[in-house]
Amino acid sequence: MINVAFYINNNTISDVDCTTIWNGNPGIGGTEYLFYYTSYSLQQQSNSHLKVVLLTALPCKLPDACVCMAVGDKMDALKFCKDHGIEILVVKYEEADYVPNMFENVDDEIKIIVWAHNIIPNHILTILARTKSIRRIVNVGREQLDLYRDHLAFKKSTYIYNSVNMKTKGYYEQHSIPFAERKHEVSYLGSLVPIKGFHVLAKAWPDIMKACPDAHLNVIGSASVYGKAQLGKYGIAEESYEKEFMQYLTDSNGNILPSVTFYGKMGEEKSRILARCKVGVPNPSGYSETFCLSAVEMELYGCRIVTKKYVGFLDTVPPGAGHLYKKEKELAKNVVRELRITYNESQYDYCYANFNTEKILKQWRELIEDVYYDRKPTIIKCTNLFYNYKFLRELNRRIKKCIPYGYILPIFDSYIKIWNKIFPFASINVLY
Repeated sequence: MINVAFYINNNTISDVDCTTIWNGNPGIGGTEYLFYYTSYSLQQQSNSHLKVVLLTALPCKLPDACVCMAVGDKMDALKFCKDHGIEILVVKYEEADYVPNMFENVDDEIKIIVWAHNIIPNHILTILARTKSIRRIVNVGREQLDLYRDHLAFKKSTYIYNSVNMKTKGYYEQHSIPFAERKHEVSYLGSLVPIKGFHVLAKAWPDIMKACPDAHLNVIGSASVYGKAQLGKYGIAEESYEKEFMQYLTDSNGNILPSVTFYGKMGEEKSRILARCKVGVPNPSGYSETFCLSAVEMELYGCRIVTKKYVGFLDTVPPGAGHLYKKEKELAKNVVRELRITYNESQYDYCYANFNTEKILKQWRELIEDVYYDRKPTIIKCTNLFYNYKFLRELNRRIKKCIPYGYILPIFDSYIKIWNKIFPFASINVLY
């Protein structure tokens, strides 16, 4: 029996009812939801030789069958593991944990898996690579992993897609309006904070309305998905951010346009909106997206996807499912183009093949076994070679591998920084 713990700080969501977590996200952050859902799902597999416990900062509302302990902060979680013979601890990646490095002197009997739902900067990757107790860095997407193929941390890294508890294919077909019969509805699903890019869609909305006067925008989410915020005049988002985007969504008297509906934070009931929506726009800035559960949820209900071509979306939005643009100014024209499409092929098969819960849980079990038995991760083959200079990262990795002490040579991004400093007039932009 392998004893495993998942730890998540739930300070901002401890009062949210998550007793039906298997039905989908009840309106909490995607990372928190996945820690809850993954640990609970692993617990429910009676044939597994893993003994899993979920550790949280505060008591929470989870299914009665969920083995969960409120222990305090991350240091308290480490102490709990030591006191209760837990060999493996899975923690969320948070940059603050490494300055100073809280895992530097962890007892040898506890092996750490860092679950990275965010992109890790190079200087933190170096710390993770050199920290003995950290045995694996788990990225949530293949493209996220490929960002640092030539970094020393790549040697202890892998990826496992986020899991989605999908119903049968027939369910989505029966509970969705046929695509050809859908009105010109556009939906945003996500937190209303700057990093999630709603302001990009809001700014484009007047242009979308000019080209398609009967279009309607559904906004699902709030500023409180990731914690409490001091809301602005409309009670929608933090005051300064609300002022930034509401100017595009109100009339001259300050009234919200009839073409826009704000639904706030929603749980399973959001499916009724997605089931009639034609175009989904998850995080139109693209920034920070390493996976994007919202895109998958939209695809399952037959929505076309329009968003920026950025790391996570290359994993979750397959060719033919919509359009990934390069510049934000292209958003409006692409939404309009997708609204005029009368047929859409279901992406259920793609989502099921890549993100279904059973497949993902199997990968987690294998990963935990590999860490427990000190097996090295398999080198993941490089794909999309010409995206974000990836072929140069892979070339650099192979060169460093062949040269004695090659690991001390710079990564590709370091060469780019030098280039941009010497030739600022011909600077090269990379995603990181």
